[in-house]
Amino acid sequence: MKKLVVLFSILIAASTFTFAQQNGPKQFDPEARGKFRADRMKENLGLSEDQYKLVLALNTKQAKERQEMMLAHREVFNKQNDAFKNDLGKVLNKEQMEKFEANQKAGMQKFGNRSNGFSGNRQQMNGKGQGRNRKGCDGCCQKSGGRQGRGRN
Repeated sequence: MKKLVVLFSILIAASTFTFAQQNGPKQFDPEARGKFRADRMKENLGLSEDQYKLVLALNTKQAKERQEMMLAHREVFNKQNDAFKNDLGKVLNKEQMEKFEANQKAGMQKFGNRSNGFSGNRQQMNGKGQGRNRKGCDGCCQKSGGRQGRGRN
């Protein structure tokens, strides 16, 4: 019996650990993002089926437009970045350029995909700031619409 309990608890711990590793940020296609938003609106706003269908179409359309816009901006950014590197290559010598590119590569590895593991939780990022989750917070800054005690309202 004791062996069975130990084995069962190890199994639960292993499955919990595996599940936690797979729970990273999800990337949705525009249709899934539109459906997710429409489902939330249906639940929160009590939409009728006709309203839901229209909202689903609007959300999907907006998600597609946003994705296209993001891709277009990425292309512009990449072109500007390539032009900058090209111009920089004319100023720096070969050794300096290699060092610059190595620094860029190290920065990409360090900060490249910042969203992984940091899904908006400040506690994870820097060990500080609990926001409304901190002990004793009653959410007064959210209720008043400003940031109390910081000189900004």
